[in-house]
Amino acid sequence: MVDSRLSGLFHLLLPERCSLCRQAATGPICTDCREDLPWNRHACPSCARPQESGPDHLCASCAETPPPFDASWSAFRYQAPIDLAVQGLKYNAGFRSAHWLGLEMARARAQRPQPLPQLLLPVPLHTGRLRRRGYSQALELARAMGRVLSLEVDTRSARRLRPTADQIGKSAAERPAM
Repeated sequence: MVDSRLSGLFHLLLPERCSLCRQAATGPICTDCREDLPWNRHACPSCARPQESGPDHLCASCAETPPPFDASWSAFRYQAPIDLAVQGLKYNAGFRSAHWLGLEMARARAQRPQPLPQLLLPVPLHTGRLRRRGYSQALELARAMGRVLSLEVDTRSARRLRPTADQIGKSAAERPAM
């Protein structure tokens, strides 16, 4: 009882602020900023690259050479403010970003007609990079999504065996193929 009163007083005196515009909000981001996010509504169902033809059509690349997996999905296009939130999470321990990104990704995923996965399997960092960074951004996002979707987050079934080079500053063509 005392905790809820203190919490209510705290929020009255210091209301939550939108992570993007800093206006008062009832959650991590305000309604206006949420509506303005770069949602990836029209994407290739195979690789999740944004496209104009709609979500039921393969892109030319996947039609020509199907990737070695069944399907992909991405809630957002990688542009502002998503790019800045992801970079803040990866390089500046932006755990607040992980919270709202995971929340929004989970909400968007829950609206899709396909069944939810049985579990979430975040791509692990190599142990050296994990030691330097101190946390895994993929794990932080998976935890946030798992809480919202009531899904187990599996941290044991995948391991990164060799260190890989940073992708910073590389074009899509310079990055390793999937």
